[in-house]
Amino acid sequence: MRAARPRLPGWLLEAVGNGGPRGMVIAPRSGNRRGEQDPAYGSLRPSFLFPEDRWSGTAVRACGTLPLIFWVEMIQYREQLWQRTLPAVGVELQTLCAQKKSWIAAATARIARNQLLMHELYLAADGPAMCCRCQGACCACGTHHFTLVNLLAYLIHGESPPSPNFSQTCPFLGESGCRLPVARRPFNCVIFLCEDVWEQLSEQQQRQARHLENILRRQYQMFDKHFAGSSLHGLLIRAERLDGQALLAPPPGCVVAIG
Repeated sequence: MRAARPRLPGWLLEAVGNGGPRGMVIAPRSGNRRGEQDPAYGSLRPSFLFPEDRWSGTAVRACGTLPLIFWVEMIQYREQLWQRTLPAVGVELQTLCAQKKSWIAAATARIARNQLLMHELYLAADGPAMCCRCQGACCACGTHHFTLVNLLAYLIHGESPPSPNFSQTCPFLGESGCRLPVARRPFNCVIFLCEDVWEQLSEQQQRQARHLENILRRQYQMFDKHFAGSSLHGLLIRAERLDGQALLAPPPGCVVAIG
């Protein structure tokens, strides 16, 4: 019997939200006590399931802390999955008809414009200074934020995203911060405004941020209706679940026509 592969972890982002209207932390200074997060994501706690420990022959489940060898293997697995997924999506994109390519270009452009508008609110609240003080704690678990939508935003223009470093808490973090331009950053990275930033916004700006988040969420989810590999859970998690199937194929039961 072929041994099952280690599943990608469910550790997606810690303390991202508590069911508030923005999918972000709306909590007192004491913190997000219930440990909830954006409903777009899965399990809050890191959870790995290895069906059989190669040494003991028994099932192993670990949350939070894993032996170093498992972390090394997980990093290698993610790198291999990325290296398979990136060219595969590029080939699939080339086989799409002109109408679908045009739709992707227009849809990613709309997303880019709204993400830049959201970023303006972050700048208005002096967000960069606050991020420098906390050293970007919200990037601590960003492994699976990058989605098919973000990849297509590069590929549709004949470009490739920066090479990810899966040994980092977020594979697109660099020495001076995020290596992705705002217009092509993942949904969650753009819409998340921590409570310190949020409190610096006026009521009108907060309403605008909520409105932009709702628009962006719908725009990202529109891709889910067209492509099997699209999900806010992240590109690699979706690629693993499809297990070699085409990411740009229509999802099961798709009835939405592009046009």
